[in-house]
Amino acid sequence: SNVLREWRRQCPELLVLWDASVLVMAWERVTFGDLGGADPWRVVTINLMDIGLTGDLPAALGELTALRRLYLNNNHLTSVPAEFGELTALKGLYLSGNQLASLPV
Repeated sequence: SNVLREWRRQCPELLVLWDASVLVMAWERVTFGDLGGADPWRVVTINLMDIGLTGDLPAALGELTALRRLYLNNNHLTSVPAEFGELTALKGLYLSGNQLASLPV
């Protein structure tokens, strides 16, 4: 996913976690849809709890329209972009334990 590659480039914590020399589908804490399922080859879960993420989440995450669960608990995030409203498949967004000042409506 180009969205995840770009997020990795912008985020020091992800530079350590995700190795650019391997396929995105092999990255830790990222789950893709099952082949033959509703969302093959698309990101359906991201679990980045407790890894020290800081700052703002990228607006481009709104492009991951098959994303069902996003675990971002216990980091140091400060904002969630309005583009998260485009995540129509999202069933769970876990943000507790961050420094969020507000959430988009």
